[in-house]
Amino acid sequence: AARVDDAVLDALSEDDRAAHADAAEYLAALARDAEAHGAAVLLDAEVAALQPAVDHLFLAALRRPAYMAPTTYVAKAVRDAPALYNTYQCYLVGSERRLALDAAAAADAGAAFGAKLVRGAYLDDARAAGALRESKDATDDA
Repeated sequence: AARVDDAVLDALSEDDRAAHADAAEYLAALARDAEAHGAAVLLDAEVAALQPAVDHLFLAALRRPAYMAPTTYVAKAVRDAPALYNTYQCYLVGSERRLALDAAAAADAGAAFGAKLVRGAYLDDARAAGALRESKDATDDA
């Protein structure tokens, strides 16, 4: 899937690439720990401008062995649901494409895909960036 493009990491320093890899590994392990205790991790950038970085980290974590490995705890997963969710702001133009590409990337990785859909949490930031859908009806239809 197109959104799993690690070329964006090329702009980072070697130390920042290592930090990104560590963050993805830790996020994957955190999701597995949450799953073992009947919970999940829900990611949200809180600011639309940061969402692309959170998206990349989410997709990187889904491909990590720590995320894909079976739960090693005595108490196996108690939920039949994904351990890691990403947020999709449905009021933003292009959100349905982002959601579809991420679902495809998760399927390609053989990972469970979790999505948290938001209809209007950060409207002020999105309005300033000119990224809002034209109406509430258009958001509802998406």
